[in-house]
Amino acid sequence: MSQPGPPVCGREAPAPSGAPASPAPHAQEASEARGVLLAFIILDSPAASLLDTQAVSFAGGAPSFAPYLDSFPFPFYIVLRDIAALPATLAALLRQWFELSAAGA
Repeated sequence: MSQPGPPVCGREAPAPSGAPASPAPHAQEASEARGVLLAFIILDSPAASLLDTQAVSFAGGAPSFAPYLDSFPFPFYIVLRDIAALPATLAALLRQWFELSAAGA
């Protein structure tokens, strides 16, 4: 049995053209104004991974496929495949948040 790799962390990607507007950026801006960091921790399964999921959009009647996480509406997320790595992952997330907070202050 192979060991799961490190968690995958993401940043905000532009929404595909023709994609509906998401309320997520408004929630994100409001949270940032209050000094709150929203981070999604996605528990993933190698058997049916979210990293393999595709999003479809239609431009001129033709389908266009892109990885789902490319249009994920939140800039901070972690795809975690090994639940045993959760404590270390949360510690790293908090450390990075404190670094970002200190740099912005």
